[in-house]
Amino acid sequence: MESLDKENAMIHFDRGNTHYENGEFDEAIDAYTEAIKRDPNLSSAYYGRAMAYSQKEDDDSRIEDLDKVIELSPDNADAYLERADAFICKEFYKPAKKDLEKVLEINKNNEMAIKYLAMINAAIEENHNIAAETSSNLPDDIEALYNTGSYYLLQSKFDEAIECFDKVIESNSSYADVYYSRGKAFASKNYEKMNQKGNYWEALKDYDNVMINFHKALENYYNSSIVLNVHMYSERGIVYASMGDCEEINGNEEQAVNYYDKAIKEYNTALENEPNDNEKALLYTNHKIAFVKKSSLEIKMGRLKYSELPSEIVDLVKQYSQGN
Repeated sequence: MESLDKENAMIHFDRGNTHYENGEFDEAIDAYTEAIKRDPNLSSAYYGRAMAYSQKEDDDSRIEDLDKVIELSPDNADAYLERADAFICKEFYKPAKKDLEKVLEINKNNEMAIKYLAMINAAIEENHNIAAETSSNLPDDIEALYNTGSYYLLQSKFDEAIECFDKVIESNSSYADVYYSRGKAFASKNYEKMNQKGNYWEALKDYDNVMINFHKALENYYNSSIVLNVHMYSERGIVYASMGDCEEINGNEEQAVNYYDKAIKEYNTALENEPNDNEKALLYTNHKIAFVKKSSLEIKMGRLKYSELPSEIVDLVKQYSQGN
């Protein structure tokens, strides 16, 4: 009977993964919950449900599930990293720091943990020199300075963020990520949030600075001596999608469609490069968002009809077109 329960647990777990990849997060949570009922020790189901809760911005439930993952798999670095991210979202910096330090005990070269830890130290101490000390095992201090700029960006201190990013570029002009972040900082500095729609921006005034930095980021991604991998293709997709957002905000619909299409192609290439489960879930979500935005514009421009869309995407496109 126990093996049958575990077998059924895996069936529900696989259904949860499918729902997650399709952006159906409530259904994913239900499926993972069914898997857990049949096998309470299935740590991957708790982890999957935590990721679904993350998409719904339910950090308390995410932390609760990640607690269980860590209880069942004490050396699961991904679980500690995700729980640290949840703590950061709630501005619980000290427990986040503890989790990140645990990640580095398991893998001292985990770049994401190093970056997060530098940001956490900057947040706690409000001093980027502390961040630099944390990142001393990296090639030089520009990584710590970049992390501090990223922290300022999260705190909406846009001038301070731009100043940090400028210094990074002075030290290493081929650092692709910093151009993207500086572009976002310029954009955020001049955005005004629409009252009813927290995820949309009413006005983009510093268009040239934004787009110059985004193009520079892409140039450095393409010219990188590092072999392009899942992460690089995913990052380029995000940059193209951001450029599409800028063009859409400015009423340049043709160019926006072009950039969304490029983003979709980058995400597809990333998916072809054997991403892990977490990367795959994020790629599917970003791919769907770009596809919805592109489709909405093409319908508006008369190039596409709702009847030509996949049935599971029609409602999302309608909601986006209506500004919901």
